[in-house]
Amino acid sequence: MKMNRRSFIGAAAGLGGITLAATTLSPTPILALKPKNAMLIDVSKCIGCLRCIQACAEYHKKYYKQETDGTVFTKVPMATMEYGQRPTPQNCLHCIDAPCATVCQSKALEQLESGAVVYHEDRCIGCFLCTTVCPFESITTDLENKKIFKCDLCSKITENGGAPSCVTICPTQSKTWGPYEEKVKEAQEIAERNKGKMLYANDATVIYVLTDYEYEQLMKAPEVTVIKPEYPAEYKWYSLLTKWSRVLWIPFLAGAVLSGLTWRKGKGEKKVE
Repeated sequence: MKMNRRSFIGAAAGLGGITLAATTLSPTPILALKPKNAMLIDVSKCIGCLRCIQACAEYHKKYYKQETDGTVFTKVPMATMEYGQRPTPQNCLHCIDAPCATVCQSKALEQLESGAVVYHEDRCIGCFLCTTVCPFESITTDLENKKIFKCDLCSKITENGGAPSCVTICPTQSKTWGPYEEKVKEAQEIAERNKGKMLYANDATVIYVLTDYEYEQLMKAPEVTVIKPEYPAEYKWYSLLTKWSRVLWIPFLAGAVLSGLTWRKGKGEKKVE
């Protein structure tokens, strides 16, 4: 059966739309390599001075007005423990193969080769899917304006060789910054020396090290969302499933378009007869 010009244009338009949809909705490529640098957070060294909060607010020019423990980008909640309170620095961990960037249908969240996951407000459509797949509840939402806020590792600084502002200002070096493998090795040494735990090496750009007591207590502290037994890898699978579920309809749409054109062409030929 030959296709006339009108049918050809219709098919081209239909398939072009399908191709565009597939390109737009296809999952973000997985970050193949580990980040160049890492942030190491040694919880025991934090004294709760909140200088990191001040530096964060100054860098981003926006305070977190709903809470008193930080900005919309980073926080230092006072976690209640058995023998007192413990300030615990926490911000986005910038997961390797970040679920939030994978699931984002408008590419408002982008994972840079450095590992930093940055947010493009102008692309955001306010679906908040990213908040459902974040393993550490590190994304703050603005429901009224349908926008989000999250740490970007001060990407304008770190992409040019510097360290995040919260790291630079930390007086006790609770937060440090450096080559990824060096920070993993440093965290291992601290954990062994203190008979503690190292968390999220090889899973995130931000690595935690803490004593066994801090680990046990902070695991139970509702104020702290970044301390877990291990990296919750199921969030990555969930984000991929969510992403792909939006593109599975494309083959069916392609078949429907071509079937419709074939039926229309056949109907037209019958009329001519």
